[in-house]
Amino acid sequence: METEKKVLDFFKIHNEFNIKVVNKDSIINPPSLLNDDAEILLKEFIDQFDIQKGYLEIDKYFYNLSDFGWRYWLSLLKLRKYKPLQKPPITIAHMIEVAKRNEWFDPEE
Repeated sequence: METEKKVLDFFKIHNEFNIKVVNKDSIINPPSLLNDDAEILLKEFIDQFDIQKGYLEIDKYFYNLSDFGWRYWLSLLKLRKYKPLQKPPITIAHMIEVAKRNEWFDPEE
């Protein structure tokens, strides 16, 4: 239970990244959190929780500015209907398991 509280507190204090922490089902990779900021946040998470193994593919789970740019402009030109990209969600519950195992692993989709 202590790890759960520490992970919840970690994401609560990092509210500058626009992550709305309500409970363990809260999503930590909203479209407003771009991959550059996600790298900063997750580097701190990795250091604080001593994550030793695994590989996190940032672009798979976090948005970058170009994801929005060209799609938005194509929709303005009426060449394509704009649909926001859907990235697989990462929940706080998943990050609790990552912290417990000291290893990054992909969430189940």
